[in-house]
Amino acid sequence: MAVDHANPVEPITELLMKQGRCEEAVDLWRAHTEDDAFHAYGLFSLLLQHGQLEEATDILRGLLDEGDSTVVQQLAKLLVKQGRVEEAIELWRVRADHGHEIAELELAVVMARSGQEDTLRALVATGSWLAAERLVAVLVDLDRVREAADVLQVHVDNGDGYAATRLAELLTEQGQEEEALKIWRVLADGESGAYAATRLAKLLAEQGGEDELRARVDAGDHGAAEQFIAHFADKAPHQEVERLRRHGLLPHR
Repeated sequence: MAVDHANPVEPITELLMKQGRCEEAVDLWRAHTEDDAFHAYGLFSLLLQHGQLEEATDILRGLLDEGDSTVVQQLAKLLVKQGRVEEAIELWRVRADHGHEIAELELAVVMARSGQEDTLRALVATGSWLAAERLVAVLVDLDRVREAADVLQVHVDNGDGYAATRLAELLTEQGQEEEALKIWRVLADGESGAYAATRLAKLLAEQGGEDELRARVDAGDHGAAEQFIAHFADKAPHQEVERLRRHGLLPHR
């Protein structure tokens, strides 16, 4: 929802909040909720901030007819947060039945988070990368990292570079450095591998891979040069630092 900087309620609210008069601020917005969606959404935000989830939920329900997809997403998340998963499922199901593709995906995600994964996995099986990303996020949240990696691997095997990057990031986050390094190496040596080269150099430096990092420096890798100096400056003679700068591999300082 767009912020109306000319709205007089906002500065009064800010003053009340600074004075710790939170309930008065809520009452102020509550008195204006019938004016328009802007005031209703402002009240929702305040209620959410102060943990009044039930009334915040009611406010959002009243905004559903505004046609704002963000409202639907926030309401569904709020319902799930309160353990009202079936209500969230029904909310998305109504929209999915009206042909909203995103609603179909969100319905599948909510169901997956409640242990009903079949619908989401069926969407993944159609080749939907968006569905695959959401399934990966669900599995990671549930500490089922190996399964998340397997989902990504299917796309990697089909030549999806973005999936490979996501898999390498996931393995790195999970401390599986050796597996991650294998993927970063392939990506770094491929087309448009600047990001992967930087991630590879950083991981090599952190893992003490001085020799491989030095080889990448000698091959003209800017990111490797910066990581080499940052992590092995005590071993790098002054002449080597200057050589890297002369060849444009390090900025002059």
